[in-house]
Amino acid sequence: MGMDEKYPAGNPGMPLIPPRRGLSPGRFLLAVAYLVVVGFIYCFFQQNPNHPLHSHTAHHHAAQQPSAPETVIKMVEPSVRRGLVPLEAHIMSKCPDAKVLFALMSTWKLSSAANPLSPTLDKVNFTLSFIGRYATPPPPPYLPHRLWHAHLDGQTLTQCTTDQPNTMTEWLASMAQRSAMSPGLGNIIELCAQSLYPDPKTYLGFVMCLTKDYRHIPQRGLIEDCALEHAIDFDKLNECATKDDGAYGMGMLRSSVRRTSAAGVTKSCTVRLNEEIYCVRDNGQWKECPHGSSVNDLVIAIEKLYHRRA
Repeated sequence: MGMDEKYPAGNPGMPLIPPRRGLSPGRFLLAVAYLVVVGFIYCFFQQNPNHPLHSHTAHHHAAQQPSAPETVIKMVEPSVRRGLVPLEAHIMSKCPDAKVLFALMSTWKLSSAANPLSPTLDKVNFTLSFIGRYATPPPPPYLPHRLWHAHLDGQTLTQCTTDQPNTMTEWLASMAQRSAMSPGLGNIIELCAQSLYPDPKTYLGFVMCLTKDYRHIPQRGLIEDCALEHAIDFDKLNECATKDDGAYGMGMLRSSVRRTSAAGVTKSCTVRLNEEIYCVRDNGQWKECPHGSSVNDLVIAIEKLYHRRA
């Protein structure tokens, strides 16, 4: 059989698609009736969503839908599925040991030269707390309306434990006299930075900057320079420290000192990881560091805890 016989061309006069049959009057009326019934049912269930038949139909339809895979939830909400590791540093702002701690933290290997702490800090809930002795404060005002309009002497006092003089008790008295306020005022400034800029990459960098030159805390020039370096608004710091005649900053410092006291911490600087003392820097030496005192040791400990919480 030739090609022409296998696939006959057919009658050239016949159309390729058969003509559509006309719609008879009976079929037309049946189609209209069907549409009316469907429309009535739809309107009925729209106005009666609690009807038992509607609920049963909806439930049956939902049961047929495939459930979303668990992996999708994990990818969409990693922050909910993974808990941050609590990391806390308890310091006194004018303590040399705090300076050593922040100097070591600044050497954390970074993916970004501008933010060397970023990889590990993204996995921790970092808190900066202060050490002091609590006393009932005198009535306000504690501070002048504009903080650096007062004459601050920038004294070179260093303090690292609550056993030394001029800690919280003596400082509260000096606040009432608006005189040599540098130790506690430095704490308030740093707490204000933490409150205004909760991202640790910002406020921790600011605190590190101050601590490098801790003997001059809280001189205006130092505060301004560090604020500028870390994109912190100096005027906002000033407003925070002097808010409610100083009562706002005093309240933050009081809460911070209470937190430290409740944790049983008395030495600056003490590092706590996952609510437990991880390491203490005291008199120029690292003590009570069972897991090691290097930054790398701390990073490894954080990574282990972080993945354990995943």
